[in-house]
Amino acid sequence: MGFMGFVTVINNVLAGKIHYSQTIVKALNQKTVNNIRLDKYDILILKELANGSKMKDLLGLVHLSKSAIDKRKRLLKRKFGIEGNSDRDLVLAAKVKGFI
Repeated sequence: MGFMGFVTVINNVLAGKIHYSQTIVKALNQKTVNNIRLDKYDILILKELANGSKMKDLLGLVHLSKSAIDKRKRLLKRKFGIEGNSDRDLVLAAKVKGFI
C-alpha cells in the first residue's frame, strides 16, 4: 500500500468505516472456508504448543485439568484431520489454516 492508500484508509476509519488489512481478510476467509470453530482455550492451547510448552506448562497457563486439556487436544486433532498423537502436526495444521 502506497502513501495514498494509507491516506484513504485513515480517512475511511475517521469516517467510521471499518478497515481490515489483507492479512486479516485472508485469515477470516480461511477460517470461514475451513468451517472450524475454536474457543479461547483451544487457541491458547495451540499457541502454547507452538511455543513449545509441555503438559506441565499448559496446566499452569490454561487453567484446565489435565484430562480437559487432553480431550481438547484430541478434539483439535480431529477437527484438523490429524491422525496420531503428534502435537507438532497439530500446530503445523493450525498454522497452515491461519489459526496461529
